[in-house]
Amino acid sequence: MTYVDLSAESAASGGSPSLGGYLATPSGPGPFPAVLMIHEAFGLNDLVRGHADRLARAGYLTLAVDLFSDGGPRRCLVSTMRSMGRGSGRAFTDLATARTWLAKSPLSTGKTGVIGFCMGGGFALLVARDGFDAASVNYGRLPGNLEESLRGACPIVANFGGRDITLKGAADKLETAL
Repeated sequence: MTYVDLSAESAASGGSPSLGGYLATPSGPGPFPAVLMIHEAFGLNDLVRGHADRLARAGYLTLAVDLFSDGGPRRCLVSTMRSMGRGSGRAFTDLATARTWLAKSPLSTGKTGVIGFCMGGGFALLVARDGFDAASVNYGRLPGNLEESLRGACPIVANFGGRDITLKGAADKLETAL
């Protein structure tokens, strides 16, 4: 498990001048299917790294990208959430950079999924049509333009807490839209 510096690739494409992530690599020679993991609003922490390690043990090359690389959660959270609300911006450029890096990795089969948690689940849903092979949305916020956002999306599986009052009805809305 290692830190990956994506700053040069990100800056060259108009993304964050500083972008990194945690790469969890399965044992064995590879190549492996890949997963881009998007953290929650608390950032790339031990919990998220643990999720990445778990996916690696299951045979997936997993990059947990740090959307707060360029200043930490306090500095980056508001702009990252605004980017998600608009459906465009630096966070999306950073995610595209990370997806491209994973797909081109010699350890990758080229098949790439995306998984996100909470804030990251919202992003996973929004990027499901951006060249991914599968998406896993875990209690992610739904966009106002849900049907439009899902046009051309890869297969999606989603999980929502039945008693989570902040996302009441989200599971049913997403299921209907899919």
